[in-house]
Amino acid sequence: MGESSKRSLRDEDKLEVLDEWMLSKNAIKPRTARTSEVNVEALGLLPTHLQKATTTIESFWTEGWAAYSKKSSTEDKLNAAKTLTARSIVLIEEAEASVSDLELNKRNVATALQNAESIMKDWDHYKERVTWLQEGLNEVNKELRPLTDEMDKLKKDLDAVEFDVVKFFKRCDLDYQAEEIKGENLSLKLGTEKAVKAGMEDFKSHFEFTPVYENLQTFFVNFGDWQVFTEVKELYPNLDLSAIEVDYPTPEEAEDGVDSTPDDGADHPLVDGA
Repeated sequence: MGESSKRSLRDEDKLEVLDEWMLSKNAIKPRTARTSEVNVEALGLLPTHLQKATTTIESFWTEGWAAYSKKSSTEDKLNAAKTLTARSIVLIEEAEASVSDLELNKRNVATALQNAESIMKDWDHYKERVTWLQEGLNEVNKELRPLTDEMDKLKKDLDAVEFDVVKFFKRCDLDYQAEEIKGENLSLKLGTEKAVKAGMEDFKSHFEFTPVYENLQTFFVNFGDWQVFTEVKELYPNLDLSAIEVDYPTPEEAEDGVDSTPDDGADHPLVDGA
């Protein structure tokens, strides 16, 4: 009984101390609009479940403790204090973990910013390098432009020379072909001259030993007259030309009437017809 009374008294003393501390906390640190704004900003950095728990506990401490302590028993207030203490420890541990995460994220952000700054410096360096290379390339292009023009000119000259060479070889080929043709023509000319000479010799020998050619001029005159007479007969078929037909024998009839033995040609029908 005595131990139970002592424990009760000690618990009551603790509750009185807790009541006084809660009330003094409310009196010393009243809530203001600025405090609320700061708390909202601070709560925004915590996870969602910590934000809700922190809001509930703060509201309980600042608003509900006086009313709760008036209507609750000593045992309920002790249990509430124990629960608040346990929750506070958990919340503190979670808050410390969140703060550690925030610090880690802060360090990561700082590292990322440093890396970004390093990348930007490298980018500026590479940009300057690219600009320098571009300027060098422009200078090289300026120096190459006259060389390119000269190369184009040389290419045109080379094309002209190649054209002249091809033209020269074609001319040489044509000259060679002309020489071959000239040689062939000369050979043909010599052959033709020989053939003409042989033909003339044959004609002369034939003319000398053929009675029908003794009077060649008369023969061709009679031959022309016979052609004219034939055309007249064709143009005028109803005209009776039998009386003079004997005076215009055909070449076959004239040839049949020639004696094979040479004579002076006085009895030759062509001569008589003349």
